[in-house]
Amino acid sequence: MIKKLEFGEREKKHILFSILIISFVFAYNDKSKTFQLGYWLFNLIKTAIIVTIILLIYEYSHKYLAKKYNATTEHKILSIKQYGIKVTRRLKKAMPLGIILPILITLLSAGKLFFPLTNQLEINSKRKHRIGRKFQYVTNYESAKIAAFGSTTIIFFSYILKTISLITPFTFSYTILISNTIAIFSLIPLPKTNGSIIFFGSKTLYVLTLTFIIISALLMNQVMPIITLFFAAICAFVTTFLYFSKFEV
Repeated sequence: MIKKLEFGEREKKHILFSILIISFVFAYNDKSKTFQLGYWLFNLIKTAIIVTIILLIYEYSHKYLAKKYNATTEHKILSIKQYGIKVTRRLKKAMPLGIILPILITLLSAGKLFFPLTNQLEINSKRKHRIGRKFQYVTNYESAKIAAFGSTTIIFFSYILKTISLITPFTFSYTILISNTIAIFSLIPLPKTNGSIIFFGSKTLYVLTLTFIIISALLMNQVMPIITLFFAAICAFVTTFLYFSKFEV
């Protein structure tokens, strides 16, 4: 039985790296006509606080559902060691793709393009923790649900903020932008990422999650949250039904 939702020391370091990188991605272009170091640093710190909250919600969501399946999750910086199809084609040292890609795209686009995909998700389980379950280790489908839960949770976080902004003087447009962007990019099925775990664990669940999150992100600032939620859910279920009928039956 997994008792606690906690982060290991190595995982804390990787999460910190992700926070710094993603904060840089969003804060690099502060939209100012002239560069002012003080304002840029203030914007960077503000962004880092927002990113920290979103990433913690994202990772705790993974850990919460993983616990239900007697499994654990770990946040790691996305890296590659094997290149090409052949197993023998391996780098001597893993390349930190989750650091290189976001920074490179940010610099090349002058901060106009966001690529906040920095991490890979590891889901592990032990036989002694899954006594009484049908399978000794966490299944691909269970892993897909754990991964999808993280992405879906942060899009619902955006829904909550949007609702609050409608009934209070506070606006959370920047936070919602970051949250929605991270949710969408978390579904890109690069090897070992959150998106690939969903895609290869259950393509039907992937279609459902992807459609719901994209529709939500596109309409959230245009339509009332409750209408957006309803429409996104309908679109997701219809798209998933059509996909399932055509490819899975």
